[in-house]
Amino acid sequence: MGKMLISKLSEFVVTHGLTYEQVARDIGVSQATVCRWINGGMGIGNRNKHKVTEYLKNWNNKKEKNSLSFENWPLTEVQLQQVINYLSNPNNRLELFEFLAKIERFNLNSNKNRLK
Repeated sequence: MGKMLISKLSEFVVTHGLTYEQVARDIGVSQATVCRWINGGMGIGNRNKHKVTEYLKNWNNKKEKNSLSFENWPLTEVQLQQVINYLSNPNNRLELFEFLAKIERFNLNSNKNRLK
């Protein structure tokens, strides 16, 4: 199970354009640990197997909860970098176009309000 879980985690990281730092923070381990798991330096211990399994299983719920909206603006520099990383992933292209459309509507509404 350990090697299969590492393979799933590695594929997941690539598919979603995540950094080892993001994954480590979400799972609750160090970035070096995630790097060693994925690059074959060490297996996932029993204590962390459950964390990794839950992380992979719950990703879609987290993604929906953290979807982009203007309710959380302005963004911090770290948050903005996370948005850029997420939207830079080709798998998220549709979401990028939807996000750009939201920005355009937001800018149009802001400009209309300023003209009044």
